[in-house]
Amino acid sequence: MISQPRQQRRIRLARRGAHIVEMALVLPILIMVVFGIIEFARANQIRQTVKQAAYEGARVGITMDATVASVQTQANRVLTSVGITGGTVTVSPNPITSTTPFVTVTVSASATANGWFMKYFTAGQAITAAVTLESENSGISSMGGS
Repeated sequence: MISQPRQQRRIRLARRGAHIVEMALVLPILIMVVFGIIEFARANQIRQTVKQAAYEGARVGITMDATVASVQTQANRVLTSVGITGGTVTVSPNPITSTTPFVTVTVSASATANGWFMKYFTAGQAITAAVTLESENSGISSMGGS
């Protein structure tokens, strides 16, 4: 008959091997899930930043002394604040005049260039947002001048 401590040690060694096999099966799945969560969070961050850049650009664009260059500068400032590269800012109408009633700013950023693993899933798609705001000038011109 095998002594009690020796038998317990055998069981522990056999169980240790089972732990290693279980870890080898579960660890790759766990790592994929963690990286998926991180990549989803980055995609959401890019989407929110693109929206915010369009909004901030439109806010600059509705002021009385707005120019297309100032709108693009503000939108690009928001994009670069979180490390988004290769963003495209489109302002409509171009140029902004004193009689412009609405300003629309469209911001687009490549998911492939700004994500870590998105290039494998998005195939060059862009994340785009557009914001339209009423110009401060339109209220003045509708009231009949100064």
